[in-house]
Amino acid sequence: MNKDHRFSRAYGDEEGNIWLESELDLSGGVSLGAVGAFLELFRDHSLPDFMAHIGFEP
Repeated sequence: MNKDHRFSRAYGDEEGNIWLESELDLSGGVSLGAVGAFLELFRDHSLPDFMAHIGFEP
């Protein structure tokens, strides 16, 4: 559920497509390492969890 994920959310658009969106928190500044960690977190956790939730098999 979206309420359990502060910086990620899923939604459906007008055409019936399902999207996963995530935000990179820059409130404390940003570094190349922080961007890399964000992308790894999205790739390794957010995206696979979302795909499993909607039953998508790549």
